[in-house]
Amino acid sequence: MPFISRKFCQLLLSVFFRFRITGPLPTCDKPVILAGNHSGFLDGLIIVAAFPHNFRFMIKEEVLSWPYVGKVVARINPVIVREGREIAAIREAVKTLQRGESLCIFPEGKLSRDGELADFKAGVAMIQKLSGAAIVPFTLKGSFEAWGWGQTQPQLFTPISICFATPILAGENTSTSTSVTELLKKSVKAGLSA
Repeated sequence: MPFISRKFCQLLLSVFFRFRITGPLPTCDKPVILAGNHSGFLDGLIIVAAFPHNFRFMIKEEVLSWPYVGKVVARINPVIVREGREIAAIREAVKTLQRGESLCIFPEGKLSRDGELADFKAGVAMIQKLSGAAIVPFTLKGSFEAWGWGQTQPQLFTPISICFATPILAGENTSTSTSVTELLKKSVKAGLSA
């Protein structure tokens, strides 16, 4: 993400949503997989504002048709997950990490309809297994209230925050995709109650 875009997102969120970043900010010698809850339409801007390194989003194809957000997302070279072609998207995600770019994934696989945390899919764990990249869990708070599903416009001045958690290293205390997925969800859930 260009520096100017990141600064613009930080300014926008700070002025209109009292934006805060908490937790250990990732310092990336190597590319990482950012993974956390997907609560509202501002989530992408929040990640851009908070993560000071180049990365790509992994998104479902349907996001490209969303008003406003879809047009912006289409311009930032996302890894697109097309129905029936999920394996191709996973391969592209692994190539992205191998080229030295980080990746942001919302492991619920969809935007929350009620602000609650849904089940996590195993794609993040699979990408970690194939790439060896660390997973950096994050938790978004206030995003659903600020501009969640069913709201036609953002609710200005609603506080929003992102909390980064301790990275999950490849092979560390995990032996299966299921355990990595469970560990990731537990970390994100802990951020919601903090």
